[in-house]
Amino acid sequence: MWTSPNGIAILSVIAYYVDIAGTPQVRLISLEKLSGSHGGENQAILMAKVIRKYGLEKKIGFFTADNADPCDTCVRALLKMFNPRASPTGLEGLEGERRIRCVGHILNLSAKAFLEGDSSDIFDSHIAEKDQKKERELLREWRKRGPIGKLHNLVYWIRRNPQRRELFLSITSGKVDQSIMAELGVWFVDDTLKGLMVKADNDTRWNSVYLMVHRALRLRDIIDVFCKLSLLDPKEEKRVSAEDVLSCEDWVVLAEIIEILQPYLTYTKHFEGRAPRFAEVLPTMYLLKDHLSEMRQRYSSNLIPAPYRAPRITLEEPVLDCIIVAAPTDGREREQQGGLQQDTGVSTWGRYSTMESTTSGEPSSPLYQAEISVQFEDKDLDPEPFELSDDGLHFIQHSIKYAMSKLDKYRNLMERSVVYWAAMILHPGYGIGFLQLRLPNQVDSILRDFRDYFDRHYAQVIVAHCKLPQEGQERSSG
Repeated sequence: MWTSPNGIAILSVIAYYVDIAGTPQVRLISLEKLSGSHGGENQAILMAKVIRKYGLEKKIGFFTADNADPCDTCVRALLKMFNPRASPTGLEGLEGERRIRCVGHILNLSAKAFLEGDSSDIFDSHIAEKDQKKERELLREWRKRGPIGKLHNLVYWIRRNPQRRELFLSITSGKVDQSIMAELGVWFVDDTLKGLMVKADNDTRWNSVYLMVHRALRLRDIIDVFCKLSLLDPKEEKRVSAEDVLSCEDWVVLAEIIEILQPYLTYTKHFEGRAPRFAEVLPTMYLLKDHLSEMRQRYSSNLIPAPYRAPRITLEEPVLDCIIVAAPTDGREREQQGGLQQDTGVSTWGRYSTMESTTSGEPSSPLYQAEISVQFEDKDLDPEPFELSDDGLHFIQHSIKYAMSKLDKYRNLMERSVVYWAAMILHPGYGIGFLQLRLPNQVDSILRDFRDYFDRHYAQVIVAHCKLPQEGQERSSG
């Protein structure tokens, strides 16, 4: 559903089907004006009208929508309309079986749970509800006054004044007065940063926070020089707030946040567009869970091992034309040099890529071919572990917990439908390899559910066979 420029609520109905020649088709079959409530039951009435108009009552396969509550209500109401004799238990099973969820929306919800320090899905019998509420409030407050909040304030302070913007850009190119150079000393000018401005975030998109932090990490030296220069201004009202100046630890936390969230951006871009990626959805959920589990283990104490400590990092702008292929791992080995993961053999799955895809757009092997994009400069690494403050550690630990909780909620809902695994099993490049190595104890039950669903819905389907022209015979132009 969307709202037109003149404020009218429009419900679009799109049909995905395979035609008689076996070619997948996508058609917009209706745009309906939605009057009154935008709730799921009202949407279901309109959708049912469209379904009956085209005689699709017996041809409905799956419902694809995002994870908003009205979408769940709509699907539930439609299933009840077209299955009037089904019991409540039967309807619940149908809903789980026929509901396809927007993977991009799930990634968005999990990333927002990390950044906002909130997830109402967490249930911990050892923590009272009031304590959980207090914890969430503390995390929100820390986000405002911690590194993300400081950076947000600093970015907006720079951008909203033309003189400050001009000064910032002059620093990126090294064009500053000699008196300033004498006061602050010499800094190296990176030609790739000339004319580069800090990016602002917004409240609606989580990746705007990611991109703000990512750009700031590239411009760290420039930002540090700018803040030092601003604090030297004789007029107090022209100085940056000392509370918003980022400390060494703040930069470390920002770099860690980027590494935690980088797979979210990569996967979000991977699933955008029209490329057929459905077979990779559930494996990706497991890969992301593995990544978050690894991050949670890393922050089990205040000490960050030296290879992960990165107050100064080299970051290029994200290159997001990535190829992600599902295959499991076992016995990963991390090479400590520079904090990058180095795997061998079949264990190379499970890393996150900003590498460009192959020319054909197809995976060259059933492995993840990737590197974490945050590259650490050895010359800036201290031999001793870096100790995070309790506040910083608390934020990262609990934010990871919230992100995992949200991810697990929707992964469990996805697994109620066999169609996700069916897409992977039927894919000629994937088969059951991922299941055998990643979920060996569930292979038999998943295959059993797959065969049962196929026998119930597709065993009697007549497949039209199109006669293909013989070799050397031209196709008919008609």
